[in-house]
Amino acid sequence: MISDHGKKQKVFLSFVLAWTVFLSLASLASQQNDPFYLRVFEKAQKSFLAKNYWDAAQDFEIAAFGLNQDLTLRAKAYFYIGLCHFYLQDISKSESFLRQGTELLGDRSLSTLEMPDVVLPDLEKLLAFFDLQLAQPAPPIDPPAVQEKEEQEKRSQTSPEAAKENPQPAEKEPTKEVQKEPGAAPTLTLGQIKEGDIVALNLVDQLPVATRRVPAVYPPSAQAARIEGTVIVNALISEKGSVAKTEIIQGMKGAVGFDQAATQAVRRWKFEPATIKGIKVKVWMPISIVFKAQD
Repeated sequence: MISDHGKKQKVFLSFVLAWTVFLSLASLASQQNDPFYLRVFEKAQKSFLAKNYWDAAQDFEIAAFGLNQDLTLRAKAYFYIGLCHFYLQDISKSESFLRQGTELLGDRSLSTLEMPDVVLPDLEKLLAFFDLQLAQPAPPIDPPAVQEKEEQEKRSQTSPEAAKENPQPAEKEPTKEVQKEPGAAPTLTLGQIKEGDIVALNLVDQLPVATRRVPAVYPPSAQAARIEGTVIVNALISEKGSVAKTEIIQGMKGAVGFDQAATQAVRRWKFEPATIKGIKVKVWMPISIVFKAQD
């Protein structure tokens, strides 16, 4: 018969074996990406390439949350989000996400992300604009050629005849670094701009000019209570001069109907579109709608 000690030892070993298997499976599962978040990532890429930057940014944030174990995909998502916010003229968010992507990438180069060629030019310019340094891929090394060059240099240094024929030049004074003016902003120019592209408001040559302003309808209940205030609507003004999208930047809390009235009015405004280098582009521009009670 098996003693009590032997039974306890057998149970203990079974428990240890089961726990080890569980940890191994958990570790394997954590290393695999959830298919759902991979599909969200692919959907976000398609939205980005279709220039639906707002939808793309939202989906990339969801994907980055679910792919937190995959640093490469997460860094790629952050770079995409940074580009989206730049096109949506939110410069501070753009810098924040690009900085996070740079930190996740570490000492790896941008080429490891395998981003589409159409994305890289603007991304590289933005990284330079925000002074975010990335590792550069090392050039290929040809060992025999390097060794031969070192031997030639060594022979030339030890040969007296070579020393007479090729005297060493005098050492030059160290070059002084050019000091940049304090507060000077770096120049950022995005090439290959096409009509209809979304461009940050501070980069256009000509701001949108309103050609038709539709007044907002004062909510009757607020008029009776003599409630006053200001609603700021962020409007996406298309290359045709119409308002394509709107969102509330600053609303009136506790006051019913003001946000809706401001939005409905702004959507009916018309503009001379913004231009950059003579090209008509889309821009997000804040519009203030003031509600003032009338006697």
